[in-house]
Amino acid sequence: MVGTRTTGVVSGPAQAYLLADNTLLSFPAEHHLGHNREVIDRIGVPPDHYVPLTPQDTAAGRDPALAKALTLLHK
Repeated sequence: MVGTRTTGVVSGPAQAYLLADNTLLSFPAEHHLGHNREVIDRIGVPPDHYVPLTPQDTAAGRDPALAKALTLLHK
């Protein structure tokens, strides 16, 4: 992966439980693990090649992550 760490929002759909006082409690029904079985929910996945996007890149219309990815494809 090229770019920055993902947002970490990877848990599955929530399972709702109705409590005795009629409130609803929701928990994700599933969680995903990274390739080394590490928890990635709320943490995200680190990229193999860290390439941050700066405000200057955005203003200039540059995409440094795409540029890096293209160099990796041509190796």
